[in-house]
Amino acid sequence: MARLEWSPHMSLGIAAIDEAHRVMLSRLGRFEGCGRGDYDGRLQDLISGLEQAFGREEALMEAICFPGQARHREQHVRMVCLLRVAHAALARDDQPARDAVALLPHWFLLHLSSMDTELAVALDLVATTQNPP
Repeated sequence: MARLEWSPHMSLGIAAIDEAHRVMLSRLGRFEGCGRGDYDGRLQDLISGLEQAFGREEALMEAICFPGQARHREQHVRMVCLLRVAHAALARDDQPARDAVALLPHWFLLHLSSMDTELAVALDLVATTQNPP
């Protein structure tokens, strides 16, 4: 798996989302060179961290009645489900988990550049209209 590291170019200008992305990428980095024995704990940590981050992001969507909330949430659910299924298979074979974790950086970049960017624009627009300069 090629390591994906946080870059300021990934910033959406929404501190809570940017921090969640930095933490997720840090957690992903812990899989580099990870042996099978360490995979279980790291995968559990990744899944729980994503669930928490997605929950906070979804709360932001709810707070502004974000119109794209349903499809955005669906993508979160799909990724968590993929990782949970891979985690469940870990006792038999670690390859599905490794494949799922390897997919996450690609998914993240697509999600960041589309859905999270759309949310950041909406959050910024709401903040600007509620607090004009």
